Amino acid sequence: MMGAGEDFFFNGTIDANGNYEITGLAAGVYVVEITQDIGTSDDNEQKVSAGAPDGSPDIAVSSVTVNLTEGETKTGVNLTAEDGYSISGVVTVPEAPANDFSWLGEISADALETKSGSGFSIMGNNFNGGTSYRYKVTHILPGNYVVSAWSDIYVPVSAEVEIASADVSNINLDWKKGANIIGILVNADTGEAVTSEDQVMVMCEADPWIEGSWRGTSSGDTGASSYIETRDVGGTPGKIHLANVPEGSYIVRVQSEWGERTDGTKNYANTTIAGIKVSQSNVDNTQDVDVGTIKLKEGVTISGTVTDTNGNLLANIKMGAKPQDLHDGDFFIDAQTKSDGTWTLYGIDPDISYWTVVAADRWGWMEDID
Repeated sequence: MMGAGEDFFFNGTIDANGNYEITGLAAGVYVVEITQDIGTSDDNEQKVSAGAPDGSPDIAVSSVTVNLTEGETKTGVNLTAEDGYSISGVVTVPEAPANDFSWLGEISADALETKSGSGFSIMGNNFNGGTSYRYKVTHILPGNYVVSAWSDIYVPVSAEVEIASADVSNINLDWKKGANIIGILVNADTGEAVTSEDQVMVMCEADPWIEGSWRGTSSGDTGASSYIETRDVGGTPGKIHLANVPEGSYIVRVQSEWGERTDGTKNYANTTIAGIKVSQSNVDNTQDVDVGTIKLKEGVTISGTVTDTNGNLLANIKMGAKPQDLHDGDFFIDAQTKSDGTWTLYGIDPDISYWTVVAADRWGWMEDID
């Protein structure tokens, strides 16, 4: 069972007569459903957890949404199980991935009407040293679905499927490489290269949004497909690689990571570049789209403390800041309070005069700001 608030899942058991009860719920809106292992199936038995590994039937159950008020007990929230169906096929990649537990992406089957569904991760070892992997999504009700193979390593691919009264097979999905966004990061004052060692990360996404367009680098992770070169990796310090993006108009953001600056590490202000065009020809020919030199200026900080209504200092509170004169898409800067209740937001652009700062431990607060 899924619900609102800090606790998203509440479990109950089903007795021999099919009766269930879920207790301990606060007021809120909940989705009641039977959870099952939708699993995957592999002909090589490399990863077998399809549908019902214990031999129980492949059943499908629709969910029910319930609005619960404080102290209320709801009865008669009945779920009907029926014979489930499956969607299966083959996922292919351009070259054999490492035969390990590295994450490549995920397969999902989402109902067109509700935009909801289930999925599972695909790892490098699912391909067993080859370039193809047989998948199966089970426990599916009749209806129209979009089956997607999503990845931030390859260009995502999807197919529409109708389930009527039988399993559907041969829904094959071909992961391919795409275009690459490249550029160079430099210090605006000195011209020196800026790398992930300077606690910056680079992200991109299509605007308007395109599924699978987000890419991002991670500090110190130069083995990923999207990364910033150093002297030891690539040989051109500051050169960015945002790999295998689909066609679209892109925004590239260089964002300062949160955390203390030590050993002379710079505090660079967040920088955004918009209107980067990636054509289908760029994608088909795996071409580089060069955004040129991105000059980063040093930023400032915003700091303070967080207390409760009694004046007690609060630790581990999420902090966020967003410029009020935002343009070229959303971005925010985040941090977390220390044990003494203090916090510092890095990467603040000194040329932006007004910022909204919020102490918030919930998702979506940025959407509340006009």
